Amino acid sequence: MKKDQQHQTTDLLEPSKDSQSKAIKEYLLTGKSLTSLEGLKLFNSWALAQRIHDLRRSGLPIITEMILLDSGKRVAKYTINS
Repeated sequence: MKKDQQHQTTDLLEPSKDSQSKAIKEYLLTGKSLTSLEGLKLFNSWALAQRIHDLRRSGLPIITEMILLDSGKRVAKYTINS
């Protein structure tokens, strides 16, 4: 497979940032929370923080809470301000 064809195939498999943002917004509006690992698993989003930023800029009142995992690592958990 040529390099150009391989790049096009990859683009078709990966959701666009707009479709990711829409899916993340709909998910958060159900009242659920989301961490970066969950964002990767559920929406194939490697840049959840950027998608959250985009949603905030569009007016969505998203809250960030830093949580401590069992491993001792702190991660952001995003929810809608209700």
